[in-house]
Amino acid sequence: MKGSILLMTLALLIAACGSAQPATMPPLEDAGAYVEEGKGLSEEGLYLEAIDHFSAAIDMEPTDAEVYFLRGRAHYDYAVQLVKAETGQGPESLLSLPDEAAEHMEHAVADYTSAVELDPQYAKAY
Repeated sequence: MKGSILLMTLALLIAACGSAQPATMPPLEDAGAYVEEGKGLSEEGLYLEAIDHFSAAIDMEPTDAEVYFLRGRAHYDYAVQLVKAETGQGPESLLSLPDEAAEHMEHAVADYTSAVELDPQYAKAY
């Protein structure tokens, strides 16, 4: 019995390690590829990875307002995810943010501001 439990625990640990994301992103050809990958990651709820992809796209195309908006949205969505995990509540509880969530909200506001500065007609950023 003890052997079965130990074996099952070991199998679960190995499975968990195997599903980890690589520490670095594979290089993509252009900013658009990073944006598309970032969108997919956001849809999967992998917001930190999406933020990394959007940041890489911004490094390549620093004047693209949409990418700042997308990165800001990923920061916002991640902050909401943190709040839900911590409090079991939705965005309405953002008034009492955990520190990490508050930091991501600040990044979101900064990215939305950058998007508006780059393209004042970009309505989504408002």
